[in-house]
Amino acid sequence: DNIRATGTLIYAVMLDLPAGASSTRTLFQNCTGSSARFFDVVDAASLTAAFQTIAIDLSRLRISQ
Repeated sequence: DNIRATGTLIYAVMLDLPAGASSTRTLFQNCTGSSARFFDVVDAASLTAAFQTIAIDLSRLRISQ
């Protein structure tokens, strides 16, 4: 929460989480603060798609002082 309060975006990409890892999944989803920045990928295609989505999202940011 403290990091997100500064406006920092947090992304999480989880690769092939086991079925019983719901607490881990929830933890990382909560860390991102948005389901749009949490990716639970199971194969190379979905990993590529996750990083493409993140790249597009980050390309829309503007640096300010």
